[in-house]
Amino acid sequence: MFSPEGHKRAVELYLTTSMTAAEVVEHLGYPTSQCLERWLAKDPRHAGRMR
Repeated sequence: MFSPEGHKRAVELYLTTSMTAAEVVEHLGYPTSQCLERWLAKDPRHAGRMR
């Protein structure tokens, strides 16, 4: 399980770089891009969009 700080770090990295969800997950060592995609879906800045 990832901490709220870990969620925020992943979302911020995704939103502020040109990295894909898969690249962010690989960079941070998280198990799947689905985790990041769920966190992004809950972030109002993302507004349901995926790159």
